[in-house]
Amino acid sequence: MNDEEQKSYSILIILVVFFALGLIGLAGVLILGPSGQSPTQQLSKDTSTTSSSTSVPEGVADPAEYVLPDGSALPDNIEKVLVSPGQRVYVYKVPDGFTSEPNLSVVAPAETESALGGAAVTVDMGCAVSSGSVPDQITIFEDHLEVRVIPVALGHTLGVPCAVDEIIDTVTLPLEEPLGTRGLVVDPPGTVVNRN
Repeated sequence: MNDEEQKSYSILIILVVFFALGLIGLAGVLILGPSGQSPTQQLSKDTSTTSSSTSVPEGVADPAEYVLPDGSALPDNIEKVLVSPGQRVYVYKVPDGFTSEPNLSVVAPAETESALGGAAVTVDMGCAVSSGSVPDQITIFEDHLEVRVIPVALGHTLGVPCAVDEIIDTVTLPLEEPLGTRGLVVDPPGTVVNRN
């Protein structure tokens, strides 16, 4: 046997020994389990988890949970608040019988201004669709650049036209973060909106 054959034979023996030791180790782990670790536990499907983020919880909130920075409550005619990260939709109570006639929800003309030192926004909502329209909802979107307000009115499609400069509601609503240097933007009127 020459030198090269002997080296090849030695390497082959070493590989077989390592392979055998690997198989013995794998068999030991499979049979006895990993040492120093507790057995795994399967979680039930209804186990809840928590997140370290401070995002706004999504869902429907009671308006009583939202208090203005000056301590005053939201108006009684706001029925619920739909909450999602960066957005709140303030849904108004519609007077009894109002929806029995043909109606439409439309973005209303509005003017807004910063209130309570920038911690809130005041919205003067104008008439939309027809005279006698009522506030339906106000959506406030917030991001790091702007606060966007979408005021929506509900009016009868067969009603008389709105009077010039008719204001149907003035409300002050809290912001998630102070306005600061962000822009305050109002959507242009006229867009039809699905009711919440």
